[in-house]
Amino acid sequence: SIWTRAVQVRFNKKLARCRQRWNVDGGGATVDPVLPSYRPELDGTKRLAFQRALGYGIVASACALFGVTWGQIAMNCSKTQEAVLTSLLIRVCSLLWGYIVPYISKLHNHRTQRRKTKTMTVQLAVFKLFLYLMPFIRTSFVVSWTQMTCHSTMGEVVKDIFNETSPRFPQGLVPEMYELWMRDYTVPDWALNLKGINTTDPETAVCAWGCYPHKCRPQRLGDGSRRKHVAPQCETNCAFGLRKSLDGLYFTHVLFTLLFLGIAIGLSYWKCREELKHASGADKKYSFLQFQAKCDEVARYDYLSWGGSYVEDFLEVVLGFALLSCFAMVRPLVCVWVLVAQAIEYRMLAYRMTHVTCRPYPTGASGIEMWQRMMTIVCMLSVLINAGLAISLLPLFSAWNIRWKFLFFFVYSLTMLISRMMFEIMSRGRPSDVSRIEDFNLVAMSQVARGEGQAKMEHCLHAPEVHLDVGLEGHANSQDHTAVSVTSTEWRISSFSLLDRL
Repeated sequence: SIWTRAVQVRFNKKLARCRQRWNVDGGGATVDPVLPSYRPELDGTKRLAFQRALGYGIVASACALFGVTWGQIAMNCSKTQEAVLTSLLIRVCSLLWGYIVPYISKLHNHRTQRRKTKTMTVQLAVFKLFLYLMPFIRTSFVVSWTQMTCHSTMGEVVKDIFNETSPRFPQGLVPEMYELWMRDYTVPDWALNLKGINTTDPETAVCAWGCYPHKCRPQRLGDGSRRKHVAPQCETNCAFGLRKSLDGLYFTHVLFTLLFLGIAIGLSYWKCREELKHASGADKKYSFLQFQAKCDEVARYDYLSWGGSYVEDFLEVVLGFALLSCFAMVRPLVCVWVLVAQAIEYRMLAYRMTHVTCRPYPTGASGIEMWQRMMTIVCMLSVLINAGLAISLLPLFSAWNIRWKFLFFFVYSLTMLISRMMFEIMSRGRPSDVSRIEDFNLVAMSQVARGEGQAKMEHCLHAPEVHLDVGLEGHANSQDHTAVSVTSTEWRISSFSLLDRL
């Protein structure tokens, strides 16, 4: 969470310098064309308010429907089947939702493409983040409560859990000592009462959590006068299933992302080669303008096209980051695989943007807009999920009392969130050089507008001599005519007229 915020702060500083260098204010200087579907008579009406509420209601209903459907499916399959079904169902639902969202966004009656893109970003990101994270959250935190095993004695519970249909008895455990190693997986009375299970009923006298031992370290038994039994540290079936599902989903996510990038590149190359084969004489020369036209025809940079789009490109990166930041604790080695996969994905994105997309429609944008907020939300979720994973699935915390687990969860979560907030408060949002240049530009332009030849602004800078670039090209240390030499006592403006900026 903290290192992600540090990267965002560094990005914002670079963004501020680029805005100043190119004299843009984050998109306000550009005017987007009005969409043909825009209906101005609906603005401010109750009908439009109802349509927008209906759009977000559809998103919430889709999330609830997927959650209930997946919960029913996962209850009746093994962990291996669950891992395969997770990847398959997520890919299918993600594809279908991508086709549904454009129709939902029409309910909002957007005036410009930028506003439409912002709404689609929210609707796509919310559902797909829920789609990607919900199965793992269910396995980590919900299965223990919804799939309890209850019988009259602990022996019957163990026999029911580790029956003949199970793959094998947990490695490293002594079957005869189930009273010892099942103690940490027995549901306390307060949890049974909370769920509504009658503890006085002989049939439900003893219950075990839905997450039970799958693989354990060998038990250590003392002897002689110091004989004692040490409960083993076990990996639960939930942690095992979570790892398999995570591996399958991340592999398919990267595979499909690279496949779609490769299709866009290969399709454009193949179409251009086909035209060259059928050309003859003077038509044999293929200009760069023709190449751009062909790329725009077969792989346009537009939503639901082979050439990708602003929303889809960012969404794939954010989804991969969400999986890594929220669940890498249960599979640490996935970080190495992610590093290699993301390096290849970024390189292919850069190649496609420069050689296939080439020149998309120049729409202004204020940085990465909604995606930075989505990254912040993912970081907040990752803190809570990692704290919950630690107390729920890690063997180190299996023998802890439930009170100490909750205490660790709240202390860890609050510490990380407060640390992030303190870092955000202490980090400087805008670079000092950007602020000083803005001060100089404001005072200089106001004095030039009043017709004054010189501008004395000793209160802006205190350095003996500072060179600032206030133009669109070149730096102050070059011989470019836009350079301005600044001293602490006198500001002299070069022959380039600042009235051109007004």
